[in-house]
Amino acid sequence: MSRATAQLHLRALTGSFDIRILLGSDPITYTGGAVYEDVARPQQIAMTKFAGNALLRVEVPVLLDGWGPRGDRSDVGDRLDRILSICFGEKGNPSPSFTAFAPTLPFSGTVFKMDGLPELTDEPPRIRGDGGTLFRQALTLHLVQYIDPADLKFSKHTPPVVHVGNAINLGGATSAEVVSEGETYLGVAARVYDDAGRGLEIMRANGDVNPFERLHKGKRLRLPKSE
Repeated sequence: MSRATAQLHLRALTGSFDIRILLGSDPITYTGGAVYEDVARPQQIAMTKFAGNALLRVEVPVLLDGWGPRGDRSDVGDRLDRILSICFGEKGNPSPSFTAFAPTLPFSGTVFKMDGLPELTDEPPRIRGDGGTLFRQALTLHLVQYIDPADLKFSKHTPPVVHVGNAINLGGATSAEVVSEGETYLGVAARVYDDAGRGLEIMRANGDVNPFERLHKGKRLRLPKSE
């Protein structure tokens, strides 16, 4: 399908509209989606870190074109009115959500809403016939990703199971095994909690008074309850 005949297809999730519009000649642009950030590291190359997903916003140039065979030229004003009506809710209802499809549309098939009114543009120039009939109008549609609150699922928070060596921490009092001969309470805390300072808690939970005591490999230690 050539760019000249490629179409944007807008289809209502609930409702009656099903619109196909020629894509304009300018490229589709978008912002949002996966977001990454640079994390500085001392004396090392910065690390790329996934920071989540931002709401997707898409700018889609389209062309309403009523030119056809002589005697079969249509006024595109009605189609323009239909597109404008999607930006507003009818009879007190919110503006409708819809799926958008196009060969070059990023994330084609995503559910969108109109993000404000479309921008009427003059490239290519609009064409009006005798009596003011509108035969051609270029515009840019502003789409924003829509997520239905009903689709959001919430679950009761359960402390994650963390496996570190032979230790399993369920957020309650558990146990850990000394994995190397001579490991200390501080070393076990660094391995299990990623915090050597908690070695004093492990020491006390096991009735000891020396956090630097060299422990025997295979010894089972009681872990204090995590806060």
